[in-house]
Amino acid sequence: MLEAEAAQTGRSGLVEAGQEAYRALTGHHFAEICVTQRVYYCAKCLGQLGLLWGISLAGRFLAETLALPVPGNVLGVLLLFGLLCLGVVKLEQVAATADFLLRHLVFFFIPIAVGLMDWGATFAQYGLMLLVAVVISSVLPFFAVGYLSLLLQRRR
Repeated sequence: MLEAEAAQTGRSGLVEAGQEAYRALTGHHFAEICVTQRVYYCAKCLGQLGLLWGISLAGRFLAETLALPVPGNVLGVLLLFGLLCLGVVKLEQVAATADFLLRHLVFFFIPIAVGLMDWGATFAQYGLMLLVAVVISSVLPFFAVGYLSLLLQRRR
């Protein structure tokens, strides 16, 4: 149907025909709706980012003020978890930005990976021990959680 409409309107693609069909159905121009929605989404994400940043700063402030042996960012995550559990902060208030940050989490590790290039001699000397430690610390929790979930499932 869209192909026939594209041929009738003289447009060369399905996208243009789809936009025309959208305008005919809704009475709104497709580009205007998209720009408005994008601006709203960006403003919403900036507000959510400000909220997450404020909670992170509060965690750092608590760690420094109370001289706790816990990093401030860990306290910030615990504070966010507590606020979410208590309902002070709703999941919808941070979900869009949290999803974006989690989707792009790998990019935060690029500076660390570049910095590891300076440690080549250390990895050459202790690489096997580090590899064994990483494998054990990855596999052991995997099996422990699996075993625990089996125990909990049997109790039901």
